[in-house]
Amino acid sequence: MTTRESVVNKLQKLPSSLLSRVDEFLDFLIAQQQDQGVNVQSEDTLTDRWKQWFEAVDLLSVSTHQPQDN
Repeated sequence: MTTRESVVNKLQKLPSSLLSRVDEFLDFLIAQQQDQGVNVQSEDTLTDRWKQWFEAVDLLSVSTHQPQDN
């Protein structure tokens, strides 16, 4: 028996009064999974942007101009 089949069997045995709680918990798990997907994508994008910034900074020329006393 797969995990999915086991869960379905357990759901069928639950009283109706508890099904709404299970439904809310499933919504929570789905939202949590979606948030993790967004965070991973955001972190990857942020990492790429920092990498591009550092590469651009590495290409800047540095002036060695010394200030003169007046």
